Amino acid sequence: MGEIPLFLAIKKSNLYIASLLLNKNANINIINKDKDNILTYLFKNNSLSKKTLKFILNKGIDINYKNKEGKTGIYYAVEHRNESFLKIILEHYILNNDFILKLLSLRKNNIKLEKSKLKQLLDYEFSKINFNEKEINTKNTALIVAIQLGNISIINKLLENGADVDESNNDGKTPLILACQFKKVDIAKTIILKYHANVNKKDVDLCSPINYAAEHNLIELINILLDYGADINNKNKFGHTPLITACLKNNITLSKLLLTRGANIHEKSEKLKTAIIYSCEKGCYEIVDTLIHNHANINEKDKEGLNPLMHACFSEHERIVDLLLENNVIINDQDYLGLTALMYTCIVGNERIVEKLIQNKACINMKDNNRKTALIFASEDGFLGIVKLLIEQGAEINDKDMDNFTALMYAIDNGFTSIAKYLINQGATVDHKNVECGYLLKRAILNGNKDIIQFLINSNVSMNERDKYGRTPLFYAANYGYSEIVKQLIDKGAEIQAIDNNGKNALMYIFNENHVNTDATQNYIDEEYDDLFDDEEEENDDKTETNSNNIYENILHILIENGINVLEKDANNKSTLMYACECKYANTNMIQYIIQHGGIVNDKNDVGITPLMFACINGNKHIINLLLDQGALINEKDETNRTPLIYASISNNMNAVERLLKEKENLHISERDNTNKTAYDYAVENDNSSILSLLAPYQ
Repeated sequence: MGEIPLFLAIKKSNLYIASLLLNKNANINIINKDKDNILTYLFKNNSLSKKTLKFILNKGIDINYKNKEGKTGIYYAVEHRNESFLKIILEHYILNNDFILKLLSLRKNNIKLEKSKLKQLLDYEFSKINFNEKEINTKNTALIVAIQLGNISIINKLLENGADVDESNNDGKTPLILACQFKKVDIAKTIILKYHANVNKKDVDLCSPINYAAEHNLIELINILLDYGADINNKNKFGHTPLITACLKNNITLSKLLLTRGANIHEKSEKLKTAIIYSCEKGCYEIVDTLIHNHANINEKDKEGLNPLMHACFSEHERIVDLLLENNVIINDQDYLGLTALMYTCIVGNERIVEKLIQNKACINMKDNNRKTALIFASEDGFLGIVKLLIEQGAEINDKDMDNFTALMYAIDNGFTSIAKYLINQGATVDHKNVECGYLLKRAILNGNKDIIQFLINSNVSMNERDKYGRTPLFYAANYGYSEIVKQLIDKGAEIQAIDNNGKNALMYIFNENHVNTDATQNYIDEEYDDLFDDEEEENDDKTETNSNNIYENILHILIENGINVLEKDANNKSTLMYACECKYANTNMIQYIIQHGGIVNDKNDVGITPLMFACINGNKHIINLLLDQGALINEKDETNRTPLIYASISNNMNAVERLLKEKENLHISERDNTNKTAYDYAVENDNSSILSLLAPYQ
């Protein structure tokens, strides 16, 4: 095993062999490969006995040796809670024969020692042991370990024999701080009263003993600390004084004690909160009352500009609100965002506190920095009772915020139908636009609130208002699949031939797979329709296409039956038929219906792409079948000389390639586009083995 003979002999308690080895010049302080001397080695291996300890002490073991963990024999004795080992070590060094003989000699010769001389003599004896060596990682001393373990007897022994009562570890924690932190009151009292520990030392969190004592409500200890000069207003890293801590914990007894002992009632935390602000936030009526009687400033503001009343309102502490109002708090004060106590109460929805504030002359129509009013907040958060109360007390129903939003618009956006209906019945403007031209009917459609949509239609709002994109409500209803709403809009006079800024009409929006992209648009569509957007690949030609009950098919019929222009083209010269052929959820019924009502099968957009090319990009072979049956030109080229087959290959649509190849007698398979590439070349480029296998025989 490679163990040192002396280590092995002592480990096995064979002290005779150990003595022989030492007599043969073995070194009692030899260090092994793990950087341990015999003492630390025996401690680590739990192989130390009292007899062995006395033996190695008498042989001159270095009691102050630190191993690679930074631990000494004293440290291990404390860590192992072995008081008897500690006693043996102390007696060996301090009550040894030399020291006793020295004292006896002085007495025999009638030499009297002054106290200072005796202390000097004792200090010299104490200095033989370094009690303050620190463990390498935590920098704990033996005394700190003893405090953590709570062994008062060992603590006394260490302190009586020279351990530093104020030595700290890596975290800046002294024995007294640890005693307070771990609620070891008797130990804390001992090291204050008997050993005069520094009561104002701070750890890395800037906590002194009194901060921890306050945290744990150690009343007796707090009094002792204060009697010995502890700073009653010491702040931890959060800026919390003991009084603030008491308020945070709703501790009325401690709060009163600290105030009696002179705590500064106006001290502020890092967030600039005072004791009364924390008490209003936490809801302890008795503490707030006590603080007010001790002249706390009830209008003090924190870092965000909130005063005690705002905190009490936001936390819904009604009795504290009453108390503050009785003491003439500034009711219409605003925080740094411009919010008032009334606004905060509307945000949390406490109707009774709203009523109290109004009774005490809270200004109903004040605006925050974003020009929001209490009514807007209540409407936005869905509190109908508060909305009614504010309207009854004279709230401006059509006030607009910085984004030009009204209370009604917020109610609609958040789906609060009852509030929206109430506001409209109370005279809210229904055709109001915000800066994004987001008029109410459009907003209701975007948010999928059919109750509000119906209510607005019945309220005779304008059917033809356009947003900044040039779209009317009909566009959005068609796009979102609301067939009944489409019908009602048309019946109410919606302009069916309207086109938007891109030249698109409502019919084209049926085939917009992703809902129109507008600010604040909620992607709304019932889950039952999700499968309509999946591209289903079918395995063979003989399988008959299943025409699902497409939610947009009815809308297509409604719009065409009501005379919408099927031949309309957008700004890119793209027709409804092209949009339909490109759309994943379009079916052959829809394509057939468009063609029957004038859709041009071989029409082209600005770059020469035909409906068949769009169908090949899409990959729906049933639509390709239909178009070919209707006379679509299979070899037509766009401006880049790409054919339907090339588009099918580029798009990796094997179904489309397979279907086109059935027309091989008429199909120009080897046509090249402007880049001199064929359909086969694109399949190679895309590494599409399925399409390559279909095209290879024609190369």
